Amino acid sequence: MKKTLFLVIICLLSISLYAQGDRVVDSVGNLVYQYNRTANYLAPGQCKVTVTFVNGKQQLGISYRQEVFKSNVEWTDIDRGDTSKLQNIEVITANLAPNETIAWSFIYTNKNFRKDKAIDLERAGFLLLDKDFVVTKKIIPAKLVKAK
Repeated sequence: MKKTLFLVIICLLSISLYAQGDRVVDSVGNLVYQYNRTANYLAPGQCKVTVTFVNGKQQLGISYRQEVFKSNVEWTDIDRGDTSKLQNIEVITANLAPNETIAWSFIYTNKNFRKDKAIDLERAGFLLLDKDFVVTKKIIPAKLVKAK
């Protein structure tokens, strides 16, 4: 729990560094879920990506999917998640209790070196499965991560 809380704090502090996220609430303002994906430039063609997911008041199955057509993924923190690979997609899946927070991270490396040393962080997304087996898809667009 302390490790997850620490990762959440780090993510919130680094939100200005290539952050993408969303917060979804129901009609009366209750949190359904919140996510954040941050990418921190490490070296030419490489960045560390941290994905944080905060669950709302209901049990939820989540699956984070990262495209890897032009890249490679090396998982570094898979707290309570199960990883797999489906052709050109890296997948990590977990079942979250109400109000549970989870944080995952991986090293993302371009397969082809760019002269400008930027990283092409490909499209990703969440598949969310609720208690009634209704699946919701949330797409996270591709992002170009540049050296500071």
